[in-house]
Amino acid sequence: ADMSAVPVLSVDNLSVEFRTRGGIVKALERVNFNINKGEMVAIVGPNGAGKSTLLKSIAGMLRLKSGAILFKDAEIQDTTPRERARIGIAVVPQEANIFPTMTVRENLEIGGFIAPALVPERMQSIFARFPMLAEKSRQQARTLSGGQRQILAMAMALMVDPDLLLLDVNLPGEDGFTILRRLRNAGERMGIIMLTGNADEMSKVKGLIDGADDKLTKPFELRELLARVRSVLRRLPPPVEKPAH
Repeated sequence: ADMSAVPVLSVDNLSVEFRTRGGIVKALERVNFNINKGEMVAIVGPNGAGKSTLLKSIAGMLRLKSGAILFKDAEIQDTTPRERARIGIAVVPQEANIFPTMTVRENLEIGGFIAPALVPERMQSIFARFPMLAEKSRQQARTLSGGQRQILAMAMALMVDPDLLLLDVNLPGEDGFTILRRLRNAGERMGIIMLTGNADEMSKVKGLIDGADDKLTKPFELRELLARVRSVLRRLPPPVEKPAH
């Protein structure tokens, strides 16, 4: 079989639910999409639509109620997060994504935990791609600006040389889009899924809300999708405020 034609990731009828005191909450219901080599897919939707839940499910941090996740044509929904990291899935979480009291270099070493022998070579390639990290390699990560910390978090994920990069971060301003362009140029074979995206950088958009779907493939249509998401939101009942304890 021609593996180049196989999607890097296929999400097939994925459903996730949580038990709460008030009953069962359906976080995701029958989500379907594919991502191919070199594609960047933006997952858009309002807060609470399940964007982070979707990423955590793909990364192996949550159990599915039903459905399948295929990575390069092999089902992975029953594997651990560590096993998924080993086969080439890297995650940049939203919070606590760097070790502030360690140096930039030490953070990158931790990022490459699954293949220690390849750390020196991969670190050189990271420094070539992000010269700022090379300049600050001996500084503690807490001395970096917010944007620089996100770059470090992303570089840590790239230390495993992933085939799929999951970004649960808001990329700050110009820095963020510089990163995206670099990832785009470097990652002909890497699929990238991110939770917020710039219309011009994306190859596909997936809307996690009824009335907005992934029929849109042209980057400029992200604006149209956001307009549709907003029109759906306006028709939804307002969220119920939780009583303060």
